[in-house]
Amino acid sequence: MWNKMRRLYTILTCLSLVLVSCNDCIIDDMNPDYSVYLSASIEKALQTRTPYVPSDDVDTNADTPTDANPLLSAIWASTISDTFADGDNPGNQGGVYEVAYHTSANFKNGDKQRLRDIIYSQSGQSIYFVGMYPSTNWETLEEGKIAQYTFTGKEDVMFAHRVSGYYQAGGLSVIPNLLFHHLLTWLKFEIKAESEDVANMWGPISEIKIRSNDRVKIGFDYTESNWAEKIVFSGSTGDPRLNLYKKDTDEIFPGDPYVIPYSTTEEVAYVMCAPVVGANQEYDYYLEITTQHRTTTVPINLKSAQHTAFSGSTMGKQFTLSLLFKAGNNVAVSTVVTDWKNGGVSSGTIVE
Repeated sequence: MWNKMRRLYTILTCLSLVLVSCNDCIIDDMNPDYSVYLSASIEKALQTRTPYVPSDDVDTNADTPTDANPLLSAIWASTISDTFADGDNPGNQGGVYEVAYHTSANFKNGDKQRLRDIIYSQSGQSIYFVGMYPSTNWETLEEGKIAQYTFTGKEDVMFAHRVSGYYQAGGLSVIPNLLFHHLLTWLKFEIKAESEDVANMWGPISEIKIRSNDRVKIGFDYTESNWAEKIVFSGSTGDPRLNLYKKDTDEIFPGDPYVIPYSTTEEVAYVMCAPVVGANQEYDYYLEITTQHRTTTVPINLKSAQHTAFSGSTMGKQFTLSLLFKAGNNVAVSTVVTDWKNGGVSSGTIVE
């Protein structure tokens, strides 16, 4: 008799522990009306493969992800507006709680999307969301007040500043839209030699790198008007340079030695690098070029569409740099600048 009672007591104790431990976990049969939905759009971009550019139309409005080119992004949720720690707590359907959760969403069109992990909201309680792209490898600093990402030069890095959403009594849910902004500067490279003799003098290109910071920190203690000021770029330890990548791929340029063309200009490479603020430094970027017979460093100053020194931030802008290899140790550079939302043209010559 005593053994039976002891077994029953043990079972009841274990059952009570299970029930207590599940107070804050996700319950599969919760009312889906209490889950929070999101939608997403991306500031206007141009058509290519490697940087994320859905370009679903030809106007200047923000694009939306498409089924053919979905946006898989990190989504951080919190009931505190400037702190997005990963507390593994998506909330529950009743009671007072604080949401602190890192998840992701795969936006495929302009319709609302439920997150990969369901986030629940009480009626009328706001939950704040931020979005980051790529969807992985973001670090959480200062207990969720800062997000940090180290990039390589081949990926687009985007941020959607804070929005809030909540469930309303009566089955209505406020669906906020995350507007993703490109944080990096997109440089595309065209190459040509003045003549066949000049191409032979330089020899095939074995390496091109660009001096650039490779780390971005995003502080969440911003207002809606100054969120961009809370984005800071710095260098990580190691080589303070980024590789260039082959056009439309994630393979390092040039791979095999690249013979410089002389009859036509070829677009061959790109890099997604840290932006600079024009007029704050002597040169905007430095290219380090190594060929079979020469090694040279090419300083680059970007110019605005009005052919004056670029005075704003290059964040979210695309530049096409045409490298003209000349006799001696000279490389002439002309630039065409295209904002990912608006266009402009510029040119200039830099001589080693």
